[in-house]
Formats: sequence, structure tokens, C-alpha cells
Amino acid sequence: MDPYRLLRPVLFRFSPERAHEMTLRLVGLVGWLPPVRRLLGAWGGGAVEDPVELWDLTFPNRVGLAAGYDKDGRGWRALGALGFGHLELGTVTPEPQAGNPRPRVFRLPEDRALINRLGFPSRGMERFAGNLPESRSPGSPVLGINLGKQRETPLERAEEDYVRLLEQLGPRGDYVAINVSSPNTPELRRLQGTEFLDRLVRALLRTRDGLPGRRIPLLVKLAPDLSEKE
Repeated sequence: MDPYRLLRPVLFRFSPERAHEMTLRLVGLVGWLPPVRRLLGAWGGGAVEDPVELWDLTFPNRVGLAAGYDKDGRGWRALGALGFGHLELGTVTPEPQAGNPRPRVFRLPEDRALINRLGFPSRGMERFAGNLPESRSPGSPVLGINLGKQRETPLERAEEDYVRLLEQLGPRGDYVAINVSSPNTPELRRLQGTEFLDRLVRALLRTRDGLPGRRIPLLVKLAPDLSEKE
């Protein structure tokens, strides 16, 4: 029987955010146990081999876990066993912050979907770094790190937040994504405009090129509903 059919009634006894926190905590714990990771791999059907070469990285397949599920990098060991071609962790902010007021996650049972209005809750980059080793064993999933600015940081100083995050966390990931498109953080999407984006990207490229080791791929996450002119 599908384990989700067994778990779903239990999870639906809790608020969606509480259910998410409970399952992510469990995922983080079992990720430390290699036998359990192997069981997860068998349950997930194993990784689909359809490798993609991109940015000097080899993605085992084309399906990845998007940012937003594991914001603090707690569950990457177990999540990697489920067969994803990559995991994008975050969004992480420089300092801890609570995000938007609750309730902020809403179930749409008929659509088997959720509405997420979390607004970058994060335990901060120090905690995030503690969850990721400086080096990983062969066979570890490709890891992306999704960076966001602090809620109270004015747009004119946003690059300071992103630069701090890149310096601290960049070497621990395989690539970095700059999140300037979340609709749940006030005014964040203004960073997509030429008024801010050019300066931000230039500052991050300078920072990236000054980091020791390999040249980390740097991506920019844009909103999907920009006009052609934008």
C-alpha cells in the first residue's frame, strides 16, 4: 500500500505548517541513518538515470526539489536518497527571522496543492552552514543554495545581505540561486528591475570570483509573470 495513503489522514489532523515541520524534522533525523536512507531509496523507486551536464556539474536526472521545502538544509541527506537530480535548499537569510504572520500555509485538498505565504522564515546562515558539511562524499546529491535578503533590509542595501550569504555559504553548495522574485516579501520583486539588479549581480560576481576554490555557478531566480519588456 502507498505509505502516503496511510500517513495522509494523520498529517491532516495538524495544520499544514505543523505537518510540514513534523515531517521535515523526521526527514532530518532519518537522514543520519544509512540503512534508512537505503529504504527511502527503494520506496522512491530509485534514481532515474537521465544525466544532464550543466555549469560543469552532472545532474543525475532532470527532476529536482525546488527551494522552499527545506529552508534550513536539515533534510538533504534523506531527500537525496529519494532520487532527485538535485536539491535546492533555502531560501536562507543572513540572520534568523520569523517570516509572515500565521496562518500562512493553506491546503487545497481538491487540487492536492498548497498555497505558501511563508515569507522567508529562516534560522539564519550560521545555522544553515552548520547543517551542511564543508565537503560531501561522492554520490551526494547536487545541492543548490537559494539566497534571500533580510525582510527589514532596505532595497538600497540588499546587495550587502546577498554578498554576506554568498561569502558564507557559496562554497558549501554546487550552485547558488539569488532569489529576487518571492511575492511574499515586501518590495523584493523590485530587485528584478534594472534599478537594482545590475548592481546586485555585479557585486555578487565580484564576490564569487574572489572566493577560493572552484568558480561557483550563480543563478538569478526571476518571477515567471514578468512582461516581455521586463
